[in-house]
Amino acid sequence: MRRFPLIALIFSFLVAFVSTVNAESFVQTLPDAPAGHHQPIGRTDWSLLAVDASARALDIYSTHWMLQQGDHEMFLPDAISHHVPVMAAYSAGVVALDWFAMRKLERKRPRLAHLILASNAVQDGFWALRNLTLKPDRR
Repeated sequence: MRRFPLIALIFSFLVAFVSTVNAESFVQTLPDAPAGHHQPIGRTDWSLLAVDASARALDIYSTHWMLQQGDHEMFLPDAISHHVPVMAAYSAGVVALDWFAMRKLERKRPRLAHLILASNAVQDGFWALRNLTLKPDRR
């Protein structure tokens, strides 16, 4: 019987402690993450990327056609220009890099970003049209 008051006292302290300590007080909430400066991709950006990718695709086709006619590539090494899948992967990487650079530059200078992407598409289109209009006898 001597243990009963001791067990009752420990049990009452335990009940009092559990009732006063709320389990939610041990949970710490994390602060809100900072809001990003994400801008959605607009119509101008999508159209410029489509033009750039189309010019690159035309450049792949025209380079392959030009090499079949017996001419040679002026800028790219043979390891890239003589293999169509490698040149497609190279061009896809360049378009992705153009998109990344445009997104970074667009935050501060949106017109300059659009100008750079448009000029890249124009120069790719120029070389692609040049490759397609070469005469087979011109070497």
